[in-house]
Amino acid sequence: MNDAEFADFCAKNPDLASYFQLNDDDTDVQPISSLPIPEVSEQAPIFDQWEKAAQRLLMTLQRNPKS
Repeated sequence: MNDAEFADFCAKNPDLASYFQLNDDDTDVQPISSLPIPEVSEQAPIFDQWEKAAQRLLMTLQRNPKS
C-alpha cells in the first residue's frame, strides 16, 4: 500500500486506521492490544468447525510421505 492508498484508507476507515498509525516517537496511536476480545462459549459451533479442519489437515499430512 502506498502513501496515497493509506491516506484514502484512513479517510474511509478512521477507527480501523488508528491501529496502523504511529505517533512521532514510533509508538502505536492505538495499540492492537486495546481491542476487546469477546468471550466465546465452548459450546459454540465454531469450535466444532476448527476441530474438523484440524483433523482434515492432519490426515492430509499423514498421507503425504514427504511431510
